[in-house]
Amino acid sequence: MFDNDRASQVGLSGTQIQRRFNGSLNGRYEDQKTIVKVDFPDCYPFRHLSFDEAGCVRATWQWRNTVTSAAGGIEDPTPKRFMVVDTETTALDGEVIELSCALVDAYFGEDGKCTGFGNVEVYTGRREPSEPIADSAFRVHRISNKDVAGKKLDTGKIVEMLSDVDMFVVAHNAEFDRPKLEAIIPEFAGVKWACSKTGIKWSERYGEHSTSQEMLAYHAGFYYDVHGAESDARALVHLLWVCAKQFDDLVEDAGKEYCRVLATNTPYNSNRLVRQAGYKWSSEPKGWYKDVSDNDLKDELEYLRSKVYDSMTLKATVSRFSAQDRFVSRAFDNPETMYVKKEFSL
Repeated sequence: MFDNDRASQVGLSGTQIQRRFNGSLNGRYEDQKTIVKVDFPDCYPFRHLSFDEAGCVRATWQWRNTVTSAAGGIEDPTPKRFMVVDTETTALDGEVIELSCALVDAYFGEDGKCTGFGNVEVYTGRREPSEPIADSAFRVHRISNKDVAGKKLDTGKIVEMLSDVDMFVVAHNAEFDRPKLEAIIPEFAGVKWACSKTGIKWSERYGEHSTSQEMLAYHAGFYYDVHGAESDARALVHLLWVCAKQFDDLVEDAGKEYCRVLATNTPYNSNRLVRQAGYKWSSEPKGWYKDVSDNDLKDELEYLRSKVYDSMTLKATVSRFSAQDRFVSRAFDNPETMYVKKEFSL
């Protein structure tokens, strides 16, 4: 929980409010939840965990240039950098009209776990699209055609920031943002990507709730002005800082080799089953697809064979790819294996 005491302790300002909460939190129902509107900082404090005599965890907060570990040393003084991106568009399937990039310093301990964030460098810009902004999109982000007339993104600045990324670019719906950004800035195709929406098991922390960024922030104890590219990007940085273990999970997920399973010619009455299993429809190539880790591939194929195709012949292709080709149609390229029989082995 991010509260006012913690905010004042680490030098972050915010306004505490009470909001009604109608949902399950950590397995129980609560009538109220205290949340904080945070003024997002350009530098995050260091969180040092220690244990008291009773064995309880205690956290102290200091600015990074003052922190040493209990052993007298500091965690790796050279940060790794990742980038958080958020976009606003002309429509769900439209062009980017606003982009915010937040380049974040992340520090790691000897065990490979993140010990905290440092500086945050943010660029935000707008661009004039080749198509008008749809009314449905305007009602969400309140950006008009007049607001973007004659505007251009500073692509030189964006590419310069990308060159400093040595971890990954992360968005809270990478499958939405990545293709749109690659269309206007090809350099986004040359870096690894991660998705904070699908790459983290949020249910393990907050239970079965919506994984919208706004709701996750609410569970984490803060709120912000949504549907502006910069506020959304800064909020995601803050969410990952508050949820340190989940950030470690995201780092692990981004390092995995993945497989894209494309199930074709599925029985018509199996649509509900594949949707429930997390499959999405692809119009080209035509079929239901899902990305799974290499370790989970055999179980996924067994689910398709036994639950979806049942007595029919399993028809599925599998393409292997890394984080550099996730969340884009390239993940369909070069299928390695096609399973066209009822029994299979890996």
